[in-house]
Formats: sequence, structure tokens, C-alpha cells
Amino acid sequence: MIVLFATLFSSCRKATSTGTIEFVSNSAYPYAVYIDGIFQDELPGYSYQYYTVHSGYHECRVIQQTGYIVAPVDEYFDVDVYEGNQVVVSFP
Repeated sequence: MIVLFATLFSSCRKATSTGTIEFVSNSAYPYAVYIDGIFQDELPGYSYQYYTVHSGYHECRVIQQTGYIVAPVDEYFDVDVYEGNQVVVSFP
């Protein structure tokens, strides 16, 4: 009986809150977009893309894919997303 109650109670938890990260490319070249180490998409030059994520801390990374001579631009951004808000990651 106690196990059944615990199972039912845990399944009634509030849904995880979410927010949005907007990536904005100010470059003519495409960039690979990563959130928490997971590849999301290749963002074309001079464009933007929204990603819905769980509230909390996220490590974002963008890596230039073409147009570099010696080494690509490789940038990290630490963002805190709160329920219902939007964080903008603008690069390079």
C-alpha cells in the first residue's frame, strides 16, 4: 500500500519548467550549435534559432564551420534560464 501511494504521488509532480535560448549569428559563416555538449544544429550565417530548454544552468558552445584561415572561432557561453524567460546568445 505504501509503495503504491509513493508511486502515485511521484507521478503527480509538477511538470519541469522551461525557457528559451536564442542563438544569434552576426557572422556570414555557419556555426555548429551545442547545448550542454549536445549538437543541436548548424546555424547559417546572419540568422537566429530558438531552443526550448529546461530551467537552470546550461553551457552553450558555438564553433565556426567555414571561412577561417588558421582556426575556427570556438566560443562558450554560460547561461541561466528561468521559467518562461528567454536568454540571447549573440556571436561572434
